[in-house]
This record gives sequence, C-alpha cells and structure tokens, in this order.
Amino acid sequence: MYAQYQKAMQTRLRIMLFNGDVDSVCCYLADEWFVDALHAKERSEYKQWFYQPSNKSKQVGGYYKAFKRFTFATVRGSGHYVPKDRPLASLTMFKMYLDDEFN
Repeated sequence: MYAQYQKAMQTRLRIMLFNGDVDSVCCYLADEWFVDALHAKERSEYKQWFYQPSNKSKQVGGYYKAFKRFTFATVRGSGHYVPKDRPLASLTMFKMYLDDEFN
C-alpha cells in the first residue's frame, strides 16, 4: 500500500487512517510505523483528542498525528469495528476530521 499512499498524498485528497487501540486484527502500532515510513511532513506532534458523552465531562477519545492532507488517529478502547465499539467517539473523530480540527 506504500506506493498507493505516496501517490494519493501527492494529490489534493485528504486521507485519514485510524485504528482502535485494542484492535487484535490491525495493530495500531504497525499502522503508525507505516505512517512514519511515508516520511510526510508533520503538522502536529502526537496529541490527544476528546469527545463528550452526554451529561459527562470530556473524555480522551484517542490520539492523533496530523500531516499535510493526512491524519493518523486512534480510538481509545476500541477494537476492529471502531464505529460499533465506540459510536460516539468515532462520530466525533469523523466530524473533527471533516472540520479539519486535527492540526
């Protein structure tokens, strides 16, 4: 997939790669190493992102690293099926991505 990601990063496309941090099928560390191997210019260091369940204080949704037109994110406590495992956190993550809040 390396060549496809390199090619896609040279276009105007925005890309998001995300993993649940307890995914036993696709290890988020391997995907993070893959992202690092792309040698893309970082816009941000590894940071936390947050979501707010109703009537509760903000909670850590996961972590992210932003690049130019590319975002790598994890979803805390989620397995392989992120939207099923953490629906509110994943919805928040997708909205943040669409609103370009990962920077």
